[in-house]
Amino acid sequence: MNPIALTLVLTLALPLAGHARYLVASHVSVAGERVTLADLVPDAPAGWQQVALGRSPRPGDERVLAREWVLQRAQQVGAEDVLELGGDVVVSRPGGVVDREAVIAAVEQALLPRLHPGENLRIDAVGLPNPVAAEEFDLVARLPDGELPSPATLWVDVEAGGKRVGRAWVRLEIARGRPVLVLTRHVRRGDVIAAEDVEVRSGQGGSGGYADPSQVVGKQLVRSLRAGSAPGPRDLEAVPLVDRGDLVRVVARVGGVLASTMGKSLETGGVGDLVRVENLQSGRQLIGVLQEGGVVEIAGYGR
Repeated sequence: MNPIALTLVLTLALPLAGHARYLVASHVSVAGERVTLADLVPDAPAGWQQVALGRSPRPGDERVLAREWVLQRAQQVGAEDVLELGGDVVVSRPGGVVDREAVIAAVEQALLPRLHPGENLRIDAVGLPNPVAAEEFDLVARLPDGELPSPATLWVDVEAGGKRVGRAWVRLEIARGRPVLVLTRHVRRGDVIAAEDVEVRSGQGGSGGYADPSQVVGKQLVRSLRAGSAPGPRDLEAVPLVDRGDLVRVVARVGGVLASTMGKSLETGGVGDLVRVENLQSGRQLIGVLQEGGVVEIAGYGR
């Protein structure tokens, strides 16, 4: 036998000369990437660290080492007769699971202070690492320098003890739209919008919608919309000033003379609308522009 190998065998066997017994627990925890015979026995001889029993389980997971396998490997150091091993050994490895919401929170905490007024952050997808070899860890979002691109993919490092033990990623977009009015409550068809029914939100506007509350307050919806919706021009109409059958005052200008009589509206209309009315004295139908106060001004229309 090679003198060096003989010396190694003798060295490894020395702790066994006194016929000491070594109790192997039924469940052990390891931190490294591989399991050795020394991991199974507290205060094991130093040479047992060289007896490999296989790869460690993934962080947060466990594996089973068969009793026969452990005893077979222990023969390398002549330890098979001094191990007290009642059955299989369960090997676990400490670890933690990276939570999706925690990753998003880390990105928002790092990114939101860098957003400009009117910009909103939208998360499209999140990629999580395997369980990491640490029960306690920090999440550190890595942001690029300068203007943030959109869309973009950002890395989030999982750090434990100052070292990176995993990495997640987040795909996001930064909405850079104009401010827009949105409804604060569910509004039904025919309801008139009040000032408290709308609020301005930043970074949500596209090509449609309104930004000024005065453009929508006092108008009624032609269809029902839910809270958070941004009403557009096709969703609103002026509140009718007169309904069909209402009495109106019909006025007409002939040269410098203003003639006035009572009439009946034949259709619903709001201020500025063309409406058909009936002269109650003559029975003649006329068309005019509806003004404030229920006045219909005739401008040469009629039959």
